[in-house]
Amino acid sequence: MAARADKFKTSLILEYSIGQNEDGKDIIRRQRFSSIKIDALDDDLFQIANAFSPLLEHEVIGLKKQDDSVIIDH
Repeated sequence: MAARADKFKTSLILEYSIGQNEDGKDIIRRQRFSSIKIDALDDDLFQIANAFSPLLEHEVIGLKKQDDSVIIDH
């Protein structure tokens, strides 16, 4: 039997820098949005992130999509 991955959760993660530490390295924070439709298109997520960006105190420097899946025996 072939195994297959079934996606059960999608999250959108915005990364932003809140400044630098004493060594001059960026301090990165993340904001996770977990109530994302599993079949959301990447372009739609990108547009959502751009819409949220002006509402945040710091500039968004990274955008991630995280898909969680369970592997089942098919």
